[in-house]
Amino acid sequence: MAGTPKPKNVAFKDWMYSCFKEDVSWGGSRWNDKIPEHKHFAPSLLVDTSSDKSGGGTFRVVTFNVHFFRVGFSSTIIGDSLGECLDVIAALSADVLLLQEVPASLVGPVTIRLKALGFPHPTFAG
Repeated sequence: MAGTPKPKNVAFKDWMYSCFKEDVSWGGSRWNDKIPEHKHFAPSLLVDTSSDKSGGGTFRVVTFNVHFFRVGFSSTIIGDSLGECLDVIAALSADVLLLQEVPASLVGPVTIRLKALGFPHPTFAG
């Protein structure tokens, strides 16, 4: 939405959040397709690649600030984004996943969901 003026009938925070959502929504595969494959990298030396969904030769590390699994910004909370975040995590096919801003109250449920997505060793730091 770069260069788009804010509509007069929309609150500034609501407009900023819609800009943020649009930026995030088009970032997915468009940017991931540009991640180079390292042909000389041997991930089998580091991890078991028998379940590698990418076809081998890649080792993907993903960091994701989940913003407490909230839809909104600053002090404006519009809803819950846990399901959407887990959908994105599943689509990224990460070998190593680093989540930021996971609330302590959700560590248990998030651990269960991450294990179901194929992350067998979740670890959290407070």
